[in-house]
Amino acid sequence: MDDKLFNELVMSIKDAGRFLRGESEPSRTFDVKAIRQKNGAFTNANCKHDWRKSDNLAKLGTA
Repeated sequence: MDDKLFNELVMSIKDAGRFLRGESEPSRTFDVKAIRQKNGAFTNANCKHDWRKSDNLAKLGTA
């Protein structure tokens, strides 16, 4: 792996650790619900399939 990419990865992991320990705040946050509404992305209300139902899972061979 390229040294530059490796160092970026290490810094990212350290940042994540500080965030998880509560030592720092995330640099940015996202309002996923607003993004989905703006882009017309599916929600549970208009989703064609509910894969949590056992008959749908059976079709996938996972039930």
